[in-house]
Amino acid sequence: MDRIKHSGLSHAQVEERMAKGQVNLITSVNNKSIKEIILKNSLTLFNLINALLAVIVIMVGSYKNLLFIISILVNTGIGIFQEIKAKRLIDKISVDEISAVRLVRSDQEVLLPKEEIVIDDILLLEKGSQVPVDVVNLDEKVYIDESLITGESELIEKNSGDKIYSGSIIVQGKSAMRAIAVGEDTIINTLTLEAKKIKTKKSKTQIDIDKILKVIAFLVIPVSLIIFLNQMFFTDLNFSSPDSKKLLLIGGVTAITSLIPEGLVLLASGALAIGAVKLSQKRVLAQDLPAIETLARVDTVCFDKTGTITEGKMTLSDVRYFSEKEKVDQIMSTFIQLDKDGNATTLALQEKYNQAKENLAFEKFLPFSSINKYQALQVIADGTYILGAFDIVSADYTAEQEEAIHQAAKTGHRVLALVHSLKPIDDKDILKSSELLSLFFIQDKPKQSALEIIEFFKSQQIDIKVISGDHMDTVAAIAKEVGIDGNAIDLSQVNLEQEPTLDLEGISIYGRAKPKDKREIIKQLQENGHVVAMVGDGINDVLALKNADCAIAFGNGEDATKSVAQFVLLDNDFSKVPLIMREGRKVINNINRVAGMSLLRVIYTIVFVALMLFTVNHFPLESINLTLVGVLTIGVPSSLLILENDVQRIKNNFLDRIVKEMVPYGILIGVAMFTFMIWTNSRPIYSVTSPTEISTRLFITDTTLIIGSLQLFVLYMICKPLSNYQKYVILFSMLIFYTTYFITPISRFIGTTSIKYLYFIVPTILCMLAIKLVSLIYHANVKEK
Repeated sequence: MDRIKHSGLSHAQVEERMAKGQVNLITSVNNKSIKEIILKNSLTLFNLINALLAVIVIMVGSYKNLLFIISILVNTGIGIFQEIKAKRLIDKISVDEISAVRLVRSDQEVLLPKEEIVIDDILLLEKGSQVPVDVVNLDEKVYIDESLITGESELIEKNSGDKIYSGSIIVQGKSAMRAIAVGEDTIINTLTLEAKKIKTKKSKTQIDIDKILKVIAFLVIPVSLIIFLNQMFFTDLNFSSPDSKKLLLIGGVTAITSLIPEGLVLLASGALAIGAVKLSQKRVLAQDLPAIETLARVDTVCFDKTGTITEGKMTLSDVRYFSEKEKVDQIMSTFIQLDKDGNATTLALQEKYNQAKENLAFEKFLPFSSINKYQALQVIADGTYILGAFDIVSADYTAEQEEAIHQAAKTGHRVLALVHSLKPIDDKDILKSSELLSLFFIQDKPKQSALEIIEFFKSQQIDIKVISGDHMDTVAAIAKEVGIDGNAIDLSQVNLEQEPTLDLEGISIYGRAKPKDKREIIKQLQENGHVVAMVGDGINDVLALKNADCAIAFGNGEDATKSVAQFVLLDNDFSKVPLIMREGRKVINNINRVAGMSLLRVIYTIVFVALMLFTVNHFPLESINLTLVGVLTIGVPSSLLILENDVQRIKNNFLDRIVKEMVPYGILIGVAMFTFMIWTNSRPIYSVTSPTEISTRLFITDTTLIIGSLQLFVLYMICKPLSNYQKYVILFSMLIFYTTYFITPISRFIGTTSIKYLYFIVPTILCMLAIKLVSLIYHANVKEK
């Protein structure tokens, strides 16, 4: 086909259609705009509450207590910056390497993002292309697969003048096509099916964090009202006095701001964004950020052998003729000429059979598909020639031939058979009676790096499933060479949809798999409780990729696979999969470790406020007192620990650890704070030697020392056993925290004094012992399970 057969739209015609909105713009569920990122991070319930509290602080004139709002702005700003940075980088790679489409405009072939397609544009599509808009075929016959739309993998013939809907995949052939519907008007965007969209599931940690935030959001308003009402009517201060009113309002604001875990959302979204940026620097495109965590939790990896554990460079190692050589060569030459968009197998045959020969005159040609596993040529007055998998084309083999096939398969060779049938190409019994003409032995060598990758999976106790369209013996031989052992099954003898009880756990190698089989294996593994990753590059992998928990495609793979994948290996390097897993584990381990610290303050504040309701005491601390403590003992270490290179397997359930470990820690700290307050009120240890203002500052000093010391101790407990990096982070945090009490301008600003009386030590040590006891009980229970 002459690729510039059509002139395409002129620049003026394109501009006219864009002005009318006839352009392929759709509302993406996968890719937020910069405006949406800013609004999502800014207009949160907690930020709105903080803004209201800031107004109250300004109204009472206590401007130094606005420090908490700076922390909020910094957290929000970092979250926005990281997401926008990740978005821009991912968008650039995606446009450059994933979403470009060949068009004809003004007699020139151009490569443009699919979002710039307009009505009546001429698209040049070929094998492997996913049709981006609804089109009408203009030229050559093509074969398509509509499995992304219908869920059924079938080969459908489309001739000139036929409509082809967006989401379809070109399986064979190439042709020019005219866009007849774009954007929201395409058929795929009017269906209820989730055809070609990338999955946007939230990660498990994000779901857990959302649950926690919902509980806090549900509690924060009623608790805030209780705090203010208690401060106004049930404390020892007179609300009619301006000074008392100021003290009460500031105390209420402090209590409420302590209920808001401003760093928690940043921790998750920021860490995932950083992970995406790091992966992109390694030439891995993360099209869905939550999938970084999902892959870290994967316990089963499925992949085809070709191009993953093998080099994907097939060579013809031997040919056995059982008919006239010249005739076979002529038939093979005809197949090669017709199969213009040949797969790796065709390319292996080309070197021998692509010579100039007089091709056969034929009536019909059926291209190869992963469903049939053969291609066929109906010749005028000479029946049909079929080239395909030796066990599919159903030739009768002699004992000698069977032995040759068996030995070849056992050494990892793909074996094709050329057979002749007298039946027409569309006869359903065409494969039942045929004559063997030739056997072709094709080799694809294992990758040198494959053994190392498989060893990584094994060391991480990740189950491996090799799912291939090749013969079971061929797949098993290659798998064995790279260290994959286990039982094998021939799926041509099994209907997985009708045998849902088939035990897949003990099977590692699947031969003669069709697209539906791959999807069914994924589904059954998921039903058994596994988190499944699928690695693929061909059209036959699309259904499995779409259904997997985590889908990984190769950069040189078919457009359709890249469109449904959450990760694209731009360098086509399978060894990058362990890298993605490590990055995911790093992100999630660090989030799990330090996210609890953001909730610790919420828990002990709720406990402290609840206990205060039984007294007439007003909230004894100001926002400025707690803000710096939070920054130095939670914010700084958390920000540093999130960068640690911790790639261990994910062990603990995040929500379970929060409920069973962090909640008791928070309760103990809240009780320690309350007990210390009651003790100092019942025994005025400060006022004996100090004026009232100084005694208040001494109380605040000891209280913040109790809180900060216990928070650092909890950080130590959840990091054990400490890495060198963690030791440095905790020591650094301790140093800057305790030093602030001896720097007069800082201590005066935050309302403390230098450390003098050491009254904080006893309650701190007692609380530490209680926390240690809770930790021992928690970890003993975890070990038993």
